[in-house]
Amino acid sequence: MRGIHLADVSCPMCRHHTESVNHLLLHCHMADLFWTSIAQWCNIPSFKARSIEHLYLISKASSNKNEGQRKLKAIFTIGLWFLWKARNDMVFNNIQWSVSRLTEEVKIWSVIWINNRHKKGSHIWNSWKTYISPS
Repeated sequence: MRGIHLADVSCPMCRHHTESVNHLLLHCHMADLFWTSIAQWCNIPSFKARSIEHLYLISKASSNKNEGQRKLKAIFTIGLWFLWKARNDMVFNNIQWSVSRLTEEVKIWSVIWINNRHKKGSHIWNSWKTYISPS
């Protein structure tokens, strides 16, 4: 632990389990609600990823087209980033994020990210925020 004494090793989001990467990003109650919200928005079945690698396998299996797989992978990556950001806000600033805030941030940043990387033009924000098809 590099000489750093940690007074509390419990998950800052739920306070019920020891904090680990997989717990925080995939198994914590907050993460579970968040991924359910993302699955609903992306119009894919709800899922329980066992690991980060499994999360990316889910993104691949949820679409039969490469473009849909790339979009889901981007959304999942941004989701992981915002879960970590929310964790840090809780630990360092005592600010608690809601699932709806996390989901909205992912919607906003994923359209920005995908529009900047997409060769076929931009996605229209109003349609993006309400519905996304993985295909």
